[in-house]
Amino acid sequence: MAHLRRCPNFTYHPKCARLHISNICFADELLLFARGDEASIQTMMHIFQQFSEATSLKANPTKCKAYFGGTCNPEKRRILTATSFKEGELPFKYLGVPLSSRRLSINQCQPLIDKVLNRIQHWSAKLLSYAGRQQLVKSVLLTISGYWMQVFPIPKKVITAINSICKNFLWSGKATSRKALVAWGECLRP
Repeated sequence: MAHLRRCPNFTYHPKCARLHISNICFADELLLFARGDEASIQTMMHIFQQFSEATSLKANPTKCKAYFGGTCNPEKRRILTATSFKEGELPFKYLGVPLSSRRLSINQCQPLIDKVLNRIQHWSAKLLSYAGRQQLVKSVLLTISGYWMQVFPIPKKVITAINSICKNFLWSGKATSRKALVAWGECLRP
């Protein structure tokens, strides 16, 4: 962290400065964020080189990609040359969630709806009581959408569709509609 603060061109993202977050790491994947200028990229690559020398962990350039938002083409070319990375296209999936520089559209959230539907199709709901189905809705189906909601806001239509699927599963054991016996708000209460 001290190296980053000494670099004259380095500044934290406003929402990350207080916590000194400069990257996000999960398992064997790494996301590095930088301003879209050559000086920021050179600083980032220099720090990453120091990290590689200290830990013997090296990036595989054939698997590395650079994603751009609001960067002009000449600057993109300079950055790609400086990093030897290929240009990736947004949105891309990271840890099962599509990442984009803009708010996700309803179509980009379709995998979330499909995942909820696929989960229901694999359960033998006929053998479950209402309480059993309610537990599955709360602990599995709503957790799947909650994971996505931790990353970014989901369109209201997608949330409505997921709630409808969960409600239908609770009352019929399928994703198809059936008249509810109790208000949905009551079903979600602890």
